[in-house]
Amino acid sequence: MSVKLLLSLVVCGFFALHSALIKAADLDAGKELYERFCARCHGTDGRSGLPQAADLAGGRKLLRSDRQLRERIEAGKGLCPSYRGLMQPRGFDNLISYIRTLR
Repeated sequence: MSVKLLLSLVVCGFFALHSALIKAADLDAGKELYERFCARCHGTDGRSGLPQAADLAGGRKLLRSDRQLRERIEAGKGLCPSYRGLMQPRGFDNLISYIRTLR
């Protein structure tokens, strides 16, 4: 095996591992935001804790695009308040990524 090929494989492996670690950190951050802002009404597992709160555990609400979910979270609806200005832009992405893991 040539040195150039070996070096290429090591570099590719590093970037794959780095990407996986970033994704895990994003889900951890999303879970933290979910527990802070959402779990009280939507339940810790995404199954609605209140009659008027949407079921987020694989329900129809998750068929929306990330953009649509972000707009809904930013604007709020009904008893769910607007979270615009309470999270950094990356926070919304992390939260949505975490919500999509609820089943």
